[in-house]
Amino acid sequence: MNEQQLDYNKTTGVSCESCKNETFRGVVFLRKLSRFVSPDGQDHVVPMESMECAKCGHINADFNPNPIVSSPKEDVSIEDKQESADS
Repeated sequence: MNEQQLDYNKTTGVSCESCKNETFRGVVFLRKLSRFVSPDGQDHVVPMESMECAKCGHINADFNPNPIVSSPKEDVSIEDKQESADS
């Protein structure tokens, strides 16, 4: 097998759209597939791999396999809503 060496000088770095951090970690989105549309007639849970920022948890738009789902850590929690209501 002919192996080619990757020249990292010819690559482009990727940074977080939110905080500009350059390190990421793997995350998995889970989607349910109904037996009514499944090819084998069975219900399934389908994993969709992605990457989130290791610093702030943001998922870049290019990494989001399901654009209708926002980055999980960008959603406002119930506690955040209660704190702003109390202020």
